Amino acid sequence: MNFISGIPMMFAFVMSTGGPEAAFANWTMVGGFSFIVSLAMAEIASALPVAGGIYYWSFYLGGKKWGPFLSWMSAVIATISSVWICYLFVVLLLPQVYPVTGTTLNYAPVMIGAITLISLVGWVFPFGLGGKYWFKGPQTTITDVDVLEATIPDMS
Repeated sequence: MNFISGIPMMFAFVMSTGGPEAAFANWTMVGGFSFIVSLAMAEIASALPVAGGIYYWSFYLGGKKWGPFLSWMSAVIATISSVWICYLFVVLLLPQVYPVTGTTLNYAPVMIGAITLISLVGWVFPFGLGGKYWFKGPQTTITDVDVLEATIPDMS
């Protein structure tokens, strides 16, 4: 749902076929529609705050007739889209023109390496400032006692 990540993928194609006007118009339209979809998903998430996310939302909102099918299809679509993203990731990292020189190099691997290096440095940063020093993982906020007190009414 991140329309910003789609800008660099097709930027050269859009600029050579439609120009800056087409690029701006398409980015604006896709951004607007993505914003509308994200608002709808935020509304559903606030109405059904469960761990299953979109799978449970599909099951619940589809009812008894369509719920199982819709939740299963959302998992299938998510799997297909993840495989497609991995495929595009590999294809876009490969050189587009051979022989590879400084002017024909696809700099995506360099940028991904730099981002990975920055992330690793942020994780292992010394003096107690890195993520491995302060990250504690998932935290329990509701205990069994809280659940029992909320479910058992006071009969006195």
